[in-house]
Amino acid sequence: MQKFTYPQSDLDNSTALLRVLGSFWRSTFTARDQLRSYTTAVAAAAAQTQLNLMETVAALSRYEIPIFHTANWYPLILRKSQVNLTSANRYKFDDASLQFNTGPAIAFDELANSDFYAFAAPAQLVGAAHIFDRLLFPTFALAVGVDFIVDTENQVIVFTQNPFDNENVVRYPVYVDNVLVDEEITLWAFKANFDYQYVFTQFAYALGIQTRSSETGKAFVNAIFDGLLAGGASSAVFEAALSAVLDVPLAREDGEIVEVAELDNYGLIIATNKHVYRFAKDAIAVVSVGQVLKAGDKLVDTLEIIDLNRGVVPDNLTALALDQGLTAACYHSDLIFENKELPLRVDTAHPSGYTYVDFPLSGFPADVRKFFDELHARGIAQIKPPPPACDTSTRRKTGTLAHILDRRLGPVGEPAADDLPNTINPLKFLVENVLRYHTFAVIIRVAGLGENNLGLYNIRHVRQLLPPYAGVFLLYNLESRKAVISGKFDVQDRVAKFKGAQPLFDNVAANLVSDRGAIIRTISGTCQ
Repeated sequence: MQKFTYPQSDLDNSTALLRVLGSFWRSTFTARDQLRSYTTAVAAAAAQTQLNLMETVAALSRYEIPIFHTANWYPLILRKSQVNLTSANRYKFDDASLQFNTGPAIAFDELANSDFYAFAAPAQLVGAAHIFDRLLFPTFALAVGVDFIVDTENQVIVFTQNPFDNENVVRYPVYVDNVLVDEEITLWAFKANFDYQYVFTQFAYALGIQTRSSETGKAFVNAIFDGLLAGGASSAVFEAALSAVLDVPLAREDGEIVEVAELDNYGLIIATNKHVYRFAKDAIAVVSVGQVLKAGDKLVDTLEIIDLNRGVVPDNLTALALDQGLTAACYHSDLIFENKELPLRVDTAHPSGYTYVDFPLSGFPADVRKFFDELHARGIAQIKPPPPACDTSTRRKTGTLAHILDRRLGPVGEPAADDLPNTINPLKFLVENVLRYHTFAVIIRVAGLGENNLGLYNIRHVRQLLPPYAGVFLLYNLESRKAVISGKFDVQDRVAKFKGAQPLFDNVAANLVSDRGAIIRTISGTCQ
């Protein structure tokens, strides 16, 4: 939503302009109407020059830089013959009208019948507040979102009514070789916005970040800069960067009091005594009415950051997968450590002469066996040759996994099954002994992403804020909101049978069907 004030200055006030010219031009000169029109036109050009200057000054600050260039007035030249010939009027693969069509045959990329009227938009135009048919004394005013929209994906302007159907619009004939071939009209877009990639060309290029121009993109770039200039990301900067990517705003100020937290027609709204925050309809509020907030507090459950530095594994962290970025070479797939108690398997008759233990892991069986074999072999290498009798420099347990899990106070010889625990929590063991020193986990509920999110692929840029030894586990929760029906409203459930509809076509040519067997592929990713 654009906000503007009229008159914003004396440049918008024709009477004030005549007053500045002097009493002769204001009182004595007889053609004051023509003079008023002339000074109004000159003032409009001066106002645009002033606006351009203010945008240039604001572009010096990464906090104040505007997202778009604004043109107070921009002429839209439309031709009658070009209506509904844009890419927005062609059938696409995801068009519902292409499915189960019972009428005339249609094909992809053919022009479609439409109840709206689309014209090609000027390059880089992304929006406008209003459209008028003339600058002074217009006969109609079109409001964005009601009478027209700017489709930036197809770069078209879509009108609910054809502007050529309005008889009051001034038409200009188009001749070719003295033959009338078309008609042309000029509409005026008020407060037209153009995307010149200000944020990228001024600042984001230095970070290698290019997102679509938006407030969330600007906030993301500023968060990355804040972390780099501070020498490393604090938890607040890291959360600010992620919230910008996901379009999940955090509390802006200390002392905000929650007054509203409920769903409306546009999604979840959380309003405080100072600000209003918008979220997706599937986001779930984690604040309540009357709660006092601090700057940076989370408002919904879409984003959760879990620090593993204390070795504590929360219940909602059900598992972690170690890929090739965290394991040695020659592993074909991820090793998944689950957050639950699993039986510990003990082999006291292992060929190595040392007690061999392992526990269930998800992954390729060959990878799981290689992991425990390598862990066992490295443990044996630590105790051969034995340390000196008086060596007290190593206080932590070393050796094989069985030696680490040995519960005896004064162990002598290899541990037996009774000397080891019956069960083990793989994820808890991994966190307590390895991950607690340099990693943390981020849980993202994909269903709660905001409408203006930058795309999850942009999270890779957050790597610039972290030291080389730090690691991040990104966990994407794909569950959506669950509908709950209460029986107190006398909800009834009935089950009925019905016959399925007959398929339109049931004949498949034999030469179109082939079976190549099962193909197994492994797909994994690493946060770099």
